[in-house]
Order: sequence, then structure tokens, then C-alpha cells
Amino acid sequence: MRRTFAIGVWLLAACGAPGDTSLTSDEVSTAEPAPSVEDLFAADRAFNDDVAANGATAWASWFAEDGAQLIPGQMVRGRASILELMGAIFADPTVSLTWDPDYGELSASGDLGFTTGRYVQRRTIGETESVGEGRYITIWRLTAEGEWRVALDGGVADGG
Repeated sequence: MRRTFAIGVWLLAACGAPGDTSLTSDEVSTAEPAPSVEDLFAADRAFNDDVAANGATAWASWFAEDGAQLIPGQMVRGRASILELMGAIFADPTVSLTWDPDYGELSASGDLGFTTGRYVQRRTIGETESVGEGRYITIWRLTAEGEWRVALDGGVADGG
């Protein structure tokens, strides 16, 4: 009887008692890593690359469905409204917009964060190029699917 009891205790210890939340080494190696600021930087750079290749449609697609964009004098909310706002800008083949993050932080919960950096907007007509530069801030929200989406975006021109 003692031997059966001892084997039962050993099996419970080896397999984990009910409610045991420990992970096996296989489970640890396949667990999703916690989000990091580098993940935000990667999302921000992918956002830039997608917009460079696909314009206004890409711009709007990176926003959360209820995301917002700050522009002088107003806030534009929702993907459809943001697409309408940015459509004319990106439809102009003489205009380009690029940016690169240089700072960011992540919330303790890991589902919100922000990036900030420099942007450059160029307009080239023939041999003439005009350049506008400034700083931007993008607030990111992690979706249930594990994708970063823009919750709020805005920028300010240098000197303005």
C-alpha cells in the first residue's frame, strides 16, 4: 500500500498537480515572447515601407479601425476618413513621405506603446525639390491577433 501511495505521489509530482501552471521545456521554447520596443520599431519601419510602396491605401490600413490622425486644427478618426484625407496627398506622384523611429516606449502590460522620430516630406517637380521635415509620434495598440496597429498619429514640422 505504501509503495502504491508513493508511486501515486511521484506521478502527481511528475505530471503536475491539478491547477499546476508550470510549463515544460518544450512549452517554454514555443511560448510567444513578450512584445518589446524593438517590435514597435519594426512595425513603424514596416509601416513606412508599405506606404512607400502602396500609398494611401497602405497608410490607412495600418490604423486601428477606430484609429485617429491629428492634423492642424482637427482630429480625423477611422480608417475610411483617414484614407479620404491622405488619398489626395499620396495620389500626387511628386510627393513622398518617409520616416524613421528613434525613440519609443512600451506599456507595462505590453499592449500599448509609442514611437517617435523624424519624418521627411519631399515634393519634386522637374529639377526643383522642396523638403519639409519634422517630428512625429505614433501611438500603437497590439491587436488580439498580435499585430501592431496605429491608435493615434501626429506630427509637427520643424520650426512650427
